[in-house]
Amino acid sequence: MTAVACIGRREVPLHSMRTYLESLGALQAERGLIVSTGNAPGSDQLFALGASAVAPEHVELYLPWPNFERRCVVDGNKVWLASQALDKHVELAAAATPGWEHGGVRDTVKPLMIRNAMIVLRWNEPVDLVLAYPSYHKRGWSGTGHAMRVAAQLGVPVWLIDRQIFWNPAEGQPISE
Repeated sequence: MTAVACIGRREVPLHSMRTYLESLGALQAERGLIVSTGNAPGSDQLFALGASAVAPEHVELYLPWPNFERRCVVDGNKVWLASQALDKHVELAAAATPGWEHGGVRDTVKPLMIRNAMIVLRWNEPVDLVLAYPSYHKRGWSGTGHAMRVAAQLGVPVWLIDRQIFWNPAEGQPISE
């Protein structure tokens, strides 16, 4: 079964965008796709909510720790934890993170970044596409930008849903605007 990673910013202030993200999640499940996401408040939860309303068994949630936003997990969703990551997930997360090995990343943050790698790679089979709604004003486009850099390592295309264009990693890493 084909999979799509649905990731994005935590802040989704416009009701129309919240509805759009939820509808995109539902559309992926209607098409029979697996929706892979991180269950973070905002975009991730909206994508998952839409997909879960159609086919909860098509939602894969990758969590940094066991109780992360558990109230938003729907019966039937598949849940994986960063503690279950394969070596390849950790390697991808580290490669997409400057300073990983030299103390530039706190140990409490690493499970979030490993989770980002798991969203894109899943269990050694990458998603076919990443639908992203990054926080352009945040350094590196925040966690969404991190997952996009993982996707670039794997050659997975990234569609910026708000700009309606594919992100071209050759133009550089996500930076603040």
